[in-house]
Amino acid sequence: MASQSEARTIVKEGITIDGLIASNYGEGIVHHLLECGVTAGNWTAGSHSDDMLSAMRRMEVFRWIVGRLPGRALIIEGTEDIDVAQREGKFGIIMGFQGAEPIGSEFHLLSIFWRLGLRILGLTYNQRNLIGDGCLEPENRGLTHFGIQIVRDCNSLGVVVDLSHSGEKTSLDAIDVSRKPCIFSHSNPAMTQSNPRNVTDRQMKAVAEKGGVIGLAAFADFVADTRGGRLPTIDDLIKQFEYAVDLVGIDHVGIGSDAVLGVSDAPWWDNNTKRRYPELTGGMTAETHQIKGYEDYGGIIRIAEGLLKRGYSRADLGKILGGNFHRVFSAGLSRSR
Repeated sequence: MASQSEARTIVKEGITIDGLIASNYGEGIVHHLLECGVTAGNWTAGSHSDDMLSAMRRMEVFRWIVGRLPGRALIIEGTEDIDVAQREGKFGIIMGFQGAEPIGSEFHLLSIFWRLGLRILGLTYNQRNLIGDGCLEPENRGLTHFGIQIVRDCNSLGVVVDLSHSGEKTSLDAIDVSRKPCIFSHSNPAMTQSNPRNVTDRQMKAVAEKGGVIGLAAFADFVADTRGGRLPTIDDLIKQFEYAVDLVGIDHVGIGSDAVLGVSDAPWWDNNTKRRYPELTGGMTAETHQIKGYEDYGGIIRIAEGLLKRGYSRADLGKILGGNFHRVFSAGLSRSR
């Protein structure tokens, strides 16, 4: 029988990559991530609510953190840096945007943000922007001409295209346009839980066929029904992993926890997240938006333990925990013409 100590060893000895870290910035979180064996993660450095300057300021905060923790953290600019992080026991910060709003209508800003350290770009955030339709737009109109330019520039610069929060047609269009693998950094199978943020079998197959990865999230209503105060568990999430692996194969599934340490500010949650996106939040509250067992980043160890109990091998876990994202980043973070 698999043990938590065995799972912890596998997580800590290999390369473990979280496809989406949503926690607020802080040195304590870096220490906690390292304690839990996380090698690197796509940490939100800009979002749909940021303009150009606010995103730049947020990116600079990560530089400050690394400056204070030179022996514990580094900024990831290429996959070789992930290897350095694993070898030296540091946490690798991969700066990503959830939504391309900081770029506005100026596609030249993408190369500027790349120089500042941007390595993952989420095209949309639920609603429509200049790149395409988000997952809540009823028209599902897909990628715009500007969006096509942005995807092509991401490929050339070495910025991974992230399709979480995008509408189905937008994501399929982007996968078709992209010369490099794309990711759903933090999305779950729609066939296992009906939520507009979850992705269809068609989306999952399309991203896998181009070599990409789907990172499964621990966000409660993405995992299972939260109506009536029900709180999904690690076991519910493991069922989604099994579904995804059966559908697209072990080489195209990862972890994108979308985890926020501690309890979110309840008034903010009630009047922003839940009020603006009731279709996505179900019965969740500020206190119950993470599944039971993923109250902190030790949840990755509990996922590993659950997969071991279901017969997944160490090699399988190595792929799900970080190997698959590492492969995609090896291609996606390289510059090309």
